[in-house]
Amino acid sequence: MEDAGVITGYHVEVDFDKVGKPVGILVMINLAEGREFIPIDKIKQELRRMGEILELMTVHGGNFDLLARVRLASLKTITPFLERVRNIEGIEEVSCVLVSEKLV
Repeated sequence: MEDAGVITGYHVEVDFDKVGKPVGILVMINLAEGREFIPIDKIKQELRRMGEILELMTVHGGNFDLLARVRLASLKTITPFLERVRNIEGIEEVSCVLVSEKLV
C-alpha cells in the first residue's frame, strides 16, 4: 500500500504534558479583505514559522478562513501568542477555544 500511495506516512503520539506544552487551543483566523488583501500563501508561510502551531488548515463553511491547532506551555501564554498571530499582515481577526480533552 505504501508503493501505491495509499499509505503516505506515519505519525508519533506525543505526550504534551511531558514536553512542557500541556495547553491546547484551536485558533480561528479571519483574513482581511478588500484593499488590505495579502496573498494567503504569504500569511500561511508566516504562520508555519510559529513553532507552537502543530497543524494549519484552510476551512470553508464557518465564520473564519483558517484553523490552527496549537500547543502552549501555560494559560498565561495564550494572549501573547494570539497577539503575535494578530500582528501578521493580512490577518483581520483571531479567536480561540481551549481544548479540554482529546477524545480521538
